[in-house]
Amino acid sequence: MFSGILERGFIKVALETGAHLVPCFAFGENEIYRQTNNEEIHAFPVTKYRHSPLNTVLGTPIPVEKVTNPTQEQIEELHSLYIQKLTELYETNKEKYGVASDNHLIIR
Repeated sequence: MFSGILERGFIKVALETGAHLVPCFAFGENEIYRQTNNEEIHAFPVTKYRHSPLNTVLGTPIPVEKVTNPTQEQIEELHSLYIQKLTELYETNKEKYGVASDNHLIIR
């Protein structure tokens, strides 16, 4: 069940089911883990947990109308809107959680 959902992507699944999308961002997520390098352990990298504040912010839900067979254009349009709203959420909240004002979210 899960592999089919992951292969299709959350945007397509939202369109197919009519599920609203809620942009969310976790400030501090990168700081709670430290990855060791290969020289340190002579094997695969290991991720170690560190205690650090984690603050999750939620945006306004994006309404999604159900589409039985969404087109690539519909998927791209909703994806662009989601990225726009996620970026706005980050920019609005970043300084509250210790992120510098000149730091910007880059999504590739």
